Amino acid sequence: IRTLDRDPSIVLAYTRALTIDSQGNRLREWGAPQELGSSKPALRFGAGLLPSKDPIPLPIFGVMRSAALRKTPLQAGFAGCDLALLSEFSLHGRFHEISEALFLQREHGERAGHQLSRDPHMASSFWMAEQANNLELPSWRNVSALRHAVSKSPLGICDRLRCHREILVWMNRQRNDLLSDLI
Repeated sequence: IRTLDRDPSIVLAYTRALTIDSQGNRLREWGAPQELGSSKPALRFGAGLLPSKDPIPLPIFGVMRSAALRKTPLQAGFAGCDLALLSEFSLHGRFHEISEALFLQREHGERAGHQLSRDPHMASSFWMAEQANNLELPSWRNVSALRHAVSKSPLGICDRLRCHREILVWMNRQRNDLLSDLI
């Protein structure tokens, strides 16, 4: 909160994370891409779309500036909606990573995160069981959310075009999931 109070250009502050095993032993420390703190919106946006070494997008557990959060649709109900929210949020300001690892993530055999992050259809069924019989195109839903976020952002035309380019780069990385949605 002090970080947000000190710098109005920062819209989200979060800490580094520590992955621990089932006994609480330290396995590894990690953070999010440094580019999330850039003053360039397209660079932040693209950094939020980079593949993560861990299935959870760490900044989603940070403290968010409420005025900026009210400009988003919040976290919608579809697989990968955290990616869409953070990507849109990055268009409203910089993220700041606190260097201390205060977020603990327990790694164990029953953890669903690894499996769900690698299969958007499984994630859709897991998170939205009541809608499981509906046609769901989770990867295309993310494309739509990302495009909508850029379209309604406060950015100028050049930054919007750069962000749309980042969406195309992300789509290229996600091409197997996008194709799988259609098949």
